[in-house]
Amino acid sequence: MPKLEPKIIQRELEVGDLWPVYWVYGPEQMKARELLQRVRSTMASLRQPSESNQFSEEIYYGSEVSTPGLVDSARNLSLGGGPKLIIVKEAHALKDQDGLAELLGPKMRKEEVQNVCVFIAKDLDARKKFSKLLIEKTAVVPCDAVPERDREAWVQYLGKRRGQTLSGPFVAWLCSMDPWNLDIVDQEIQKQALVASTEEGQDMQWDSKGIAGDQLGDAMIQSFFNREKAQSLKLVRQLAHSPEHSIPLVGLLGWNLRYLGILTSDKTGAAKKIKLNPYAASRLQAWSGRWKFEEVLRAQEALCELDFGTKQTGLDPVGLWTQFLTTSLN
Repeated sequence: MPKLEPKIIQRELEVGDLWPVYWVYGPEQMKARELLQRVRSTMASLRQPSESNQFSEEIYYGSEVSTPGLVDSARNLSLGGGPKLIIVKEAHALKDQDGLAELLGPKMRKEEVQNVCVFIAKDLDARKKFSKLLIEKTAVVPCDAVPERDREAWVQYLGKRRGQTLSGPFVAWLCSMDPWNLDIVDQEIQKQALVASTEEGQDMQWDSKGIAGDQLGDAMIQSFFNREKAQSLKLVRQLAHSPEHSIPLVGLLGWNLRYLGILTSDKTGAAKKIKLNPYAASRLQAWSGRWKFEEVLRAQEALCELDFGTKQTGLDPVGLWTQFLTTSLN
């Protein structure tokens, strides 16, 4: 059978269907954890208060456990006689994976389940014979990195899950972070929630770089893309010596320059198909009238030099930022 998206597995679990084996792989660990939790909840729903054979859970690591030992555990009920959820982390490190073939089987109703194995791996090598067998006979679930076009939807979902209403600038920043994964985004939303829960934080407004109150970061973005050189030079003197603000600001500048480059170079109308949140789209559209494609390219090159200089050299940050602005806005 083909690889199954996490949302397909979610629907199966909601109606009470379970696979004896799940092979979950990919870089997005949050997706893997949520899927595991749904499997766990489905198995836990089998419990009956009057029964002694309760559901149990065992956790192993692929680098530490043997395949025969796993197979033996999966073939036997728990000490109490109930079903088991067997979790194997770092499953890609498991030796003699071919020996797991006897555990594979068709999907079944949760009432028919004895034991369920969830293997969590870094990847799936499609060249291996066992990988092909997995894809044919069990639930293989890729937890792929979120494509850039879908980031906003995930950011809004994570914000809603934490009970937070996220501002347009904050959403734009979260979408532009590098590196980017769901755990990093969730941590940033959690930080905002903690700040907002304090008396001081209740009166603060988060701008595009998480700078509360003074909105220096957002003012810098606005003045730079409006090509207001004098104002940008003034603001950068306040930001340059604050790495917690200036270094993330480089990431946001790069994100905006990338999409601004698409808008200013587009001759076919393909840019209209790019999915952006309304706040970011309106700003980029307004800025695109002030920039030529060649100017965007020059600014991107200057930004790369600024990024290297601020992270890898001990040069004066004000001088580095001034050089960036002078090169970009001349």
